[in-house]
Amino acid sequence: MPSSRYETPPAAPVVTTGVPDRAFTALLARLHRAADDGQGLDAVGAGTTAPLLGVDALTLCAVTEGGALEPLWSDPDNLLGTDADDLQDRHREGPSLDATRLGIAVSAPDLNTLPPRWPSFQPAALRTRVRAVIATPVTLGAAAIGVLAGYRTASGVFSREDKGHFGGFALVAGQLLLQTSRRGAEAEEGPHRAEVHQATGVLAVQLGLPLGQAFAVLRAHAREHDRSLLAVAEDVVAHRVFLRAP
Repeated sequence: MPSSRYETPPAAPVVTTGVPDRAFTALLARLHRAADDGQGLDAVGAGTTAPLLGVDALTLCAVTEGGALEPLWSDPDNLLGTDADDLQDRHREGPSLDATRLGIAVSAPDLNTLPPRWPSFQPAALRTRVRAVIATPVTLGAAAIGVLAGYRTASGVFSREDKGHFGGFALVAGQLLLQTSRRGAEAEEGPHRAEVHQATGVLAVQLGLPLGQAFAVLRAHAREHDRSLLAVAEDVVAHRVFLRAP
């Protein structure tokens, strides 16, 4: 497990999950079977993984060549984790981006008391229910191909056991990420990500742009107006907003 950085030790109490090792071992066994069967992470069971890792939301993102976060999977299937990922992507800073850039685990046990390492992300995150976060790169050799992030709604230092479980899960998640086809991953993204794809297609037609450039226009508008990618996508699809090509 890579070492963690940027924690403020005594400022927050240690929060332990109380999850026995046998429960985590069973989780890893299910993940290995899913990988062997060519299944995606949804085979593990919605709403069951995040509690075992001691977090309220768990997300897995791919990392693009440009360093952007591309959501692939979340547990549970709500907006707590995906919105936090989107904030990092919009503000171009945060623990997940640091984890992929540095190749180590990064944890922030209390976003209220940390020094302003992420001056844009932290205030935005504190406007949500997120109060603590841990992120670790999902690697293939020396290359980071994704990032696993866990979010808590209460402050608290991540215990050594929690970090060990998180790192172990990331290793198996990397195997699933490699063995799952892109089509399969897209099928697991859910309706929220589908709306982003739909909005990208709408913009490509409206602006006469390739899909990659159309997505860049969508993302730039979200960042400029400090809105989630999903909210802008919904407005584009509903024709409530009309964007212009750069």
